[in-house]
Amino acid sequence: AEYGGLFEMRRTIWYGKSAKGNLKATNSCGFAILKYLTPKEPQLLVLKHNRRLDVPKGHREIGEDQITTAFRELKEETGLTSEHIKVIENFTFTNVYYPYYRRLGSQVEKTLVLYLGVVKEDKTFEVMISKEHVGFEWVSLEKVSSLSGSKDLHGLVSALQKFLNENMIEK
Repeated sequence: AEYGGLFEMRRTIWYGKSAKGNLKATNSCGFAILKYLTPKEPQLLVLKHNRRLDVPKGHREIGEDQITTAFRELKEETGLTSEHIKVIENFTFTNVYYPYYRRLGSQVEKTLVLYLGVVKEDKTFEVMISKEHVGFEWVSLEKVSSLSGSKDLHGLVSALQKFLNENMIEK
């Protein structure tokens, strides 16, 4: 289908009803992936779009639960799988916001759910980005906020820093 002159692949995106009742609701799920160069120096995997930075994430599809969506998107956008990362069970970042979806012609209630994954020390891998990205970078949490296009990552980085200060991560 054509939307605003751009080709968009048809997907079976899950939509439900928002708590507000008058909006459709949707869900986007993914991972904040950390790699440790030293025990005190985690780096976040940041994907580069044309105008912004992001983490591996995407829309939940019909029949998927949130963690399944997160793993599917991780593999599609980076080539990484559960073999490469350890999921940190006691961290989840959630953000609810209200974007306008051109394809629907209306605003939706969108809930973003991000899990935390840490690269397993014994695994070697190569990040293979999808066609929707123009690059990737491993960035220290302190530097993420200073990068151009990182505005959407500020809440996640703050939550990660607080979590890491309060918890010991086993890699």
